[in-house]
Amino acid sequence: MNTSLLPVPFEQALISSKFARELRCSAQRAIIADVQRNMGVPLKGAKVVVSRGTLRVAFDKGATGVRLMKDRTGRELPTLVNASGKTSANARVVGRTTRVAGASVSAAIAVIEVAHIISDADNTKRLRKVEVGVDRLLRAHEAELKAKLQAIYSHAREMLSRGADALSDHERHELQRYCRELFEIRARWLDDLKFQLENLEPAEPGFVRRLVRVGKEKAHARVRRQRAAEAEGTLEILQLINFSLMLQMVLSAASARTTEFRHITLPDEAQRLSSFCEFAKRRANEIAGADAPELKRFLQAIAGTVDVWHAALPPRRSRTLQDRASRGEL
Repeated sequence: MNTSLLPVPFEQALISSKFARELRCSAQRAIIADVQRNMGVPLKGAKVVVSRGTLRVAFDKGATGVRLMKDRTGRELPTLVNASGKTSANARVVGRTTRVAGASVSAAIAVIEVAHIISDADNTKRLRKVEVGVDRLLRAHEAELKAKLQAIYSHAREMLSRGADALSDHERHELQRYCRELFEIRARWLDDLKFQLENLEPAEPGFVRRLVRVGKEKAHARVRRQRAAEAEGTLEILQLINFSLMLQMVLSAASARTTEFRHITLPDEAQRLSSFCEFAKRRANEIAGADAPELKRFLQAIAGTVDVWHAALPPRRSRTLQDRASRGEL
């Protein structure tokens, strides 16, 4: 059973709608494996339920004779419940598992909470609107940045194959360095997206068609469709941005920086995507005119991506808590 938080090769992970689902499943498997090791008994039919940082391990069939789980140091692990949701007689709620579980379980819980939101049915549909086939994506321009992204993913996958508990301090610092590089890569991609849209010419019919009324509207519509196709060609970069955010979510969780990612990085990145969405709307109006149907799918794809990441944002916190998170005190 593969319990790595990065369970699939790079080429498969590039399809964000599938990657989110794989992350959720791999995190669940990692938690089950960790609990099973600590209990010393098989957990056949078990599933993980995470809500607001609290984890339960539930069984499809009623569990009998279970005991309160503890790790090797004697610390209590989350509650066991049976199929009806009732705790066994000698089990009790432990509370927020991020404070009682090891690094691997804490990282897996953090991944599940965000991946569950990203992989729901509506968000999966939104992600698919910006996705192209892996073959086309791998041949796209910006090959240097994709190669760098692949190197980060492959090395991180290798380090996380043993679980977050096994990471050395040096490896955690390495994962944090990768997160900084992902910031840089996304910034360059967003700049490239804006540059490409800035350089799309307005959808004007040719000189002759502007003089001759016959066929003028058809010619104009044809040019708008051409511009729409050029605009949609930029969505492959948005697909890579989505992937890089999911990857950074995993690396942040594994290096014990989940709070910083969810309360600082994710809101900042969501805001940048929102700003780009507004820019794209203005350019679409300049290129093809207000409410041009040809660019509607392009704009919906961008807006859908913004919706995905705004849905993943945590509840707003006080300014004091945000300041503490930025200083790494939470």
